[in-house]
Amino acid sequence: MGLFVVVGAEHSGTRWVSHMLGLHPNVSEVVHLSFPGAGQNPLPRVMDLIASGDVAGVVLVTRDSNAVLRAQKSGGSFKKLERASKIKEGLPIFHVFEVDVVSNWVACAHKIVSHAQECGVKFSLTSYEQLIQIRQLALERLFQSLDLDPHRYEFFEQPHTDRSEIVKWDPGYTTSPIDGNTKYYLPLWWKKSKFWFRPVTLLRNAGRRLISEILHSKVAKALGLNQIARRLLRFARRAMSNSRSAFFPK
Repeated sequence: MGLFVVVGAEHSGTRWVSHMLGLHPNVSEVVHLSFPGAGQNPLPRVMDLIASGDVAGVVLVTRDSNAVLRAQKSGGSFKKLERASKIKEGLPIFHVFEVDVVSNWVACAHKIVSHAQECGVKFSLTSYEQLIQIRQLALERLFQSLDLDPHRYEFFEQPHTDRSEIVKWDPGYTTSPIDGNTKYYLPLWWKKSKFWFRPVTLLRNAGRRLISEILHSKVAKALGLNQIARRLLRFARRAMSNSRSAFFPK
């Protein structure tokens, strides 16, 4: 049994990776930290954890840089970190290494790997895209690199959005990838559309998130509302597809 640390750029899927890793029977606890996290640089804490001797392994999560940069515009805290670094210059938790969230994460990742090697702590790299597309193979490789037996893992077939098994540090509402990277890419019809068409996509994304929460709510399952939510989700997808074809025919 051991403590593992999962790190990655903000909005790169670190909480989801922590959830999957935490389901392994040989993992006693997972500390998950985003770069930045709540407007702070968690690098000093990661370095201290690695040096403590209590960490069995470190997992570095990467994600398509376009998706990570796009996520900052809708809810990231890198700008907050930049502002704090100018006001509280000299404090390590507010230090900024590079000018954008991806480059800053890369600089931190190099320091983490170097420190892990110096301290003799195992580390592994994985990507959000790998885990979406070939989850079992990616997890097996991850476990092997951390000296965790893949044969003891029972959740390879668990759906991406299934939260029936919750680890103790997981609040249970941010561990499932709803639509992968697609929400960060502007489709062609968006670029062609007038300004007043754009709120439609924002409403669509909000609706899909709401429906996804209903789908995986135990109360909703008990009341049979999850079946209604599935029908609404299918209807919404067809409606948006038809609307794009109507407004912007090929």
